[in-house]
Amino acid sequence: MLLKKQAKEKIWVRRFIMYSIEIISSEICDFLRTNVLAEGVSFDENTPLSLLGIDSFSIIEMLLFIERRFNIIVPESELTPDNLKSVAALARCIQINVPGG
Repeated sequence: MLLKKQAKEKIWVRRFIMYSIEIISSEICDFLRTNVLAEGVSFDENTPLSLLGIDSFSIIEMLLFIERRFNIIVPESELTPDNLKSVAALARCIQINVPGG
């Protein structure tokens, strides 16, 4: 019985990890470099996503990655032009919506 309780506690702790904006930004940038953008495209977390040529399909891919990685669903009401302006803006939105964030 003790092992089941310990396992449940570990799951709970994992779900409620607090992520910094820097970690969130870094992971999203890594995802974009690896899965979305052409090799050699230079950008940082403050580069407007519109300048990177990211289309709506890529936005959906990125949001699915975020849902899996951070165990959240970004509310539709948060998918505003301001929150999707850059990786940094999106990271701030995610930090607010992550449980414990």
